[in-house]
Amino acid sequence: QRKALEAEKKTLVTQQDQATKLTQSARDLSTQIVNLRRSLFNSQISSRAASPLSPAFWQSMIRPTQDDVARLHDLRGEITDALDSALSAEHRWLFF
Repeated sequence: QRKALEAEKKTLVTQQDQATKLTQSARDLSTQIVNLRRSLFNSQISSRAASPLSPAFWQSMIRPTQDDVARLHDLRGEITDALDSALSAEHRWLFF
């Protein structure tokens, strides 16, 4: 009976060692996955934005969108109204 118990104990210790090794291996793999995800995320972020030295970065200013054009027209209208008001006969002397 003692031999059987010692054999069972030896089997349990072996299984416990294997479980410990598997746990450590799982932790290592989890750490590697997190590092790979972080690396992938960083590479995706850096690849999305063009360099300020490249023409693609400045393309939005060279070729404005329809919203930008509409805002510029509104701004031009407001500037024209402000200048007309400033150069009117009653405000001209204050403007200069």
